[in-house]
Amino acid sequence: MKSNSEYEIIDDAISEYDFFHICETIMNSKEFPWIFEREITFKNDLDSKFMFYMTHLFYYNDSPISQFFNLLEPILKRINPFTLHRIKANFYPNQNYFYEHPMHTDDQSTLGALFYLNDNNGYTKLELENGDLVKIESKGNRLLLFNSKKNHCSTNCTDDFGRFNINFNFYY
Repeated sequence: MKSNSEYEIIDDAISEYDFFHICETIMNSKEFPWIFEREITFKNDLDSKFMFYMTHLFYYNDSPISQFFNLLEPILKRINPFTLHRIKANFYPNQNYFYEHPMHTDDQSTLGALFYLNDNNGYTKLELENGDLVKIESKGNRLLLFNSKKNHCSTNCTDDFGRFNINFNFYY
């Protein structure tokens, strides 16, 4: 585990069995529904006019809204949130060029977690209190805990079919 006062990285966050089951369901099942999203962040970025991603909303506004919500139980046990705000899966397809999305904050919650489903050359970038930027590599079964009210951003990837993660917004 790598830790910093502003973020924490937990590798091998859940059991191999649970990790395999989550990955198979989200990344390889024809029954798992994805929604096309045109805007990756709330900021209107002209450079990203050709960027898109796919999402699956598990939980929103105090309620599970996906039949796959129970799939997340091992991760939720690891995070142990006080109250959830939103949980969504993200699929950033490989579009044959690498793109870092605009920095943004998640104003709806105080804490965020990203659970990475596959290894790839994408990353999450966090802005620390002192202004330094840190890149967290996408590594399967890695859990990143961070302050979601601070600037952060995501990327796509170019070395795999796509970049997959699950985004948790919650209060602790």
